[in-house]
Amino acid sequence: MRLPRHRYLTTIAAFALAGTAAAQEGSVVVLFDNGPLLTHPAGGCAGNDLSAAQNTTLGLTSRGFNHSVSGDFRVADDFVVDPPGWELDQVELYAYQGGSTTASPITAVNYQIWDGSPDDPLAVVVCGDPTTNRMSTTEWTSMWRALLSEATTDCTRPIMRQNVDAVGCLLPPGTYWIDWQTDGDIAFTGPWAPPIAVLDQNPPGNALQQVAGTWQAVVDAALLTPLDLPFVIHGTANGLVFRDGFESGDTSRWTAAFP
Repeated sequence: MRLPRHRYLTTIAAFALAGTAAAQEGSVVVLFDNGPLLTHPAGGCAGNDLSAAQNTTLGLTSRGFNHSVSGDFRVADDFVVDPPGWELDQVELYAYQGGSTTASPITAVNYQIWDGSPDDPLAVVVCGDPTTNRMSTTEWTSMWRALLSEATTDCTRPIMRQNVDAVGCLLPPGTYWIDWQTDGDIAFTGPWAPPIAVLDQNPPGNALQQVAGTWQAVVDAALLTPLDLPFVIHGTANGLVFRDGFESGDTSRWTAAFP
C-alpha cells in the first residue's frame, strides 16, 4: 500500500507522537529477513559455506546482478511493515566482486526506501538518497557464490555482508521498496548482488534491477524466472519514538526526523 505524500507525512508525525508517557523504546531486533543465501554448509571452496546457483539440479545459472556505482546500476526489492510501525536501525545487504580475496573490497553503499515500487512514477522516497555512503561495516560472510557444478573449485566470488545505517527512518505500516547501489575496488568485477538461494527450490521473486536508467525484472539468465534478493532489516517495532529526555519528562525532543 503506497501512502500519498501528504498522508505519509501526517501518518509519520502521528506515529512518532502516539502512545502514552510511559512508553519506552524497544530493543533492536530483526524486523524483516527477505530470504537466505546459504544452500550448502561447508560445501564451498576450502570447506567454507556455499551459496549455489543450482545449475545441475534446477537449471539456475545467474550468480549475481550488477549494482555498481561505476556502472550506474541499482537493485531493489520489497518488504512489508507490520503494525504499529518500525523505527529502523540498520540494514544488512550482500555483494561480491569477482576475483576478490576474502578481505572485503566493498567501499560504499547508498540506498533509498520508497513508499511504492521505484518503477512507479507516483512512488516517493521516504528514507535515504542515491548518493550518500551509509555503510558502517563490511565483512566476509565465510560463504562463496558459485555454480553448483563448480562448488568446491570456484574460489573467486566471496560474499560480503554490508551493514548500512538506517537510524532515524520511521515507517508506518504498509508496503515499501528498498533500492541500493554498491561501490568497490575497480580491480575486480561488479559489485554483484547474489539472489536468494534455497536448496532444491526456486522460489518466485519480484526484485528489480536498474539498467541505463530503466527498471527491469531480476530474472535467471537461463530459466528467465523472477528472483528475489536477500536483505535483513534491524530496528524496533514502536508506535512512539523517544530522543533522550525520557527520565526528565522532557518531550520536546520526540522526533519524526528522516535521514
